[in-house]
Amino acid sequence: MQDFTIYTSAQLSVVQGVNYGGPLSVNGELYLDDVYRLKTNAQPTRLTLQEEASGRWHRVAAHSAIGAIGAAVHLDSQVTLMSEAGQTFDALIFVEVELGEIKQVYLSAFSALQPDTDYRLIGIDCHVNPHKLAELSDPIFYPGTQITLADGRQCAAEDLKPGQEVLTHDFAQQKVTCVEIETQRAQGKNRPIRISKSHFGTDHDLILSAEHRILYPQTNGSYGGRFIKAEELRNGTTIDWVEAGFVECVKIRFATEHLIFANGIAVQSHLRGEDRDSEAVERLPRAVQSSWHPAKPSRRALYLPSRLPYKNID
Repeated sequence: MQDFTIYTSAQLSVVQGVNYGGPLSVNGELYLDDVYRLKTNAQPTRLTLQEEASGRWHRVAAHSAIGAIGAAVHLDSQVTLMSEAGQTFDALIFVEVELGEIKQVYLSAFSALQPDTDYRLIGIDCHVNPHKLAELSDPIFYPGTQITLADGRQCAAEDLKPGQEVLTHDFAQQKVTCVEIETQRAQGKNRPIRISKSHFGTDHDLILSAEHRILYPQTNGSYGGRFIKAEELRNGTTIDWVEAGFVECVKIRFATEHLIFANGIAVQSHLRGEDRDSEAVERLPRAVQSSWHPAKPSRRALYLPSRLPYKNID
């Protein structure tokens, strides 16, 4: 099963162009240079899909937050959008069908969409590489990963229960809404990434899905940081793919996305992260910032010192 952060077609409407006034549609009904706008109060939703044995179709999973359970969903096309500021990014369009009729159109973007912002359609590709799906799926944790709870204790990811409170980047207490454990086949670029404990100076190795984002510090010794996918940190030694095979994985869900601590490292929680910059780090508590801020350039990630009681953090 895979989770995708999506917007529905009704949340994106054309404000300029051939399809003026209409919602996002499917390949064949899209026109280049049409300008789309995300509605003011639009909120992303989680679509959970289960792959059919043939691999050609997916179906809406029972616990998906949207869609008719069991309905067929196929990958329609990949589009390229450009913001008013000139930033370009790709997005995938999914189509939910029932008895041969389109019931819903979804868009899952590779970059965060902003409400009341115009996006011009500059590319349409109906031949989509299936591996693109892996780039959009939610991050996964693996058994043994220690998640920091709100009271400072550590709990293995697989032992978390709905209702437990986890420590977030702003030292808030956020409740876990769902924990799912399943077995997946790890092969090729779908394998998880192992980060050696020696790389960040933590107590244990950290295993994350390749698309999982880590808050990585500036390399010039100044405050701030940016989110980098685990795959992009791969160096072939201290950070590399795990061996291919079948692996157990853990999906942890919250009501909204949060920055949590896994083996002491600050990572995204469950929803696919935005294109973040150093501003996110500047808002973190001083105790966390100073815990990783080096006197000279370093490769240490933003982390919560192990065995540090929550009550002692100011």
